[in-house]
Amino acid sequence: MIEIIRPFSPRRFKVVVFDFDGTLSLLRTGWQQIMVDLMFETLNCRPPESESRQSGGAELTAQQSPGPKTRNPKPDRRVLRELVDQSTGRQTIDQMLILADLMRSQRTVPAASTDSGLSQEAIRYKHIYLRRLKQHMASRLVALQSGRCPAQNFLVAGASEFLQWLSNKGCVLCLISGTDQREVLQEARLLEIDQFFGSRVFGGLDETGAFSKLGAMRQVLSECNSHSQVMIAFGDGIVDIRSAKDLGTLAIGVASNEDQGHGLNAGKRLQLISAGADAVIGDYSGYAEWGPRLFGGQATDK
Repeated sequence: MIEIIRPFSPRRFKVVVFDFDGTLSLLRTGWQQIMVDLMFETLNCRPPESESRQSGGAELTAQQSPGPKTRNPKPDRRVLRELVDQSTGRQTIDQMLILADLMRSQRTVPAASTDSGLSQEAIRYKHIYLRRLKQHMASRLVALQSGRCPAQNFLVAGASEFLQWLSNKGCVLCLISGTDQREVLQEARLLEIDQFFGSRVFGGLDETGAFSKLGAMRQVLSECNSHSQVMIAFGDGIVDIRSAKDLGTLAIGVASNEDQGHGLNAGKRLQLISAGADAVIGDYSGYAEWGPRLFGGQATDK
């Protein structure tokens, strides 16, 4: 099922862009809460004891020794979740830069007043976040790598079939994710969808500001010698939709229910519509019906 928000005519799209986490992959389901928890604990000066020991006390020194006063009120979990939702689609290091900047605003005397200082702090936070995320994902990866669970169990419903349909139509498929590029490549391979994208996989880096979805989309268009009117983008994040709209590309919001792997998340739907999505789907299981409405032609095109 597809919900058309802003009417459009079917086109012969040449380039199809996908976000990864939540749009195709379910391996990282729950990452938002992990990031919110890290932000909340950091801002409230409560680094986990185990992480403090692992880092030799260096990673969160600034939080452990707050000044007697703070500049601004500390944001609560609801505000932090909104920050994470608004930044979903940006590279992880840039999301951690938001945390570093929040920490600076809390200190009576800023400990990291330079851009390089903030960047180093963001890298420290990123390492902690990724360590927690890997622990959260561990059982899923083991189940996938051991063969106990098929790759389909960790994909949004209908994703691999839809990718195959697009490939059969001769579309150029691209993967553009805020997750680090090396991890996107590894996880796409585990999920058995890497063959649809080849070398057209773009992801985050460790350098702040080094990657953006809008920049990657422009690069794809340049390499394909195409223009925005023949590109269509699928994404489950606000940044995904806004980047596509900034480029003048048709944007399809994927309001996936990540806990179930199929169906629609009502909260995501509202966010994606507000961001400017032209249409919204919950998963890809109905592509045989709505695919031709987007791409023209028949679902059986080869």
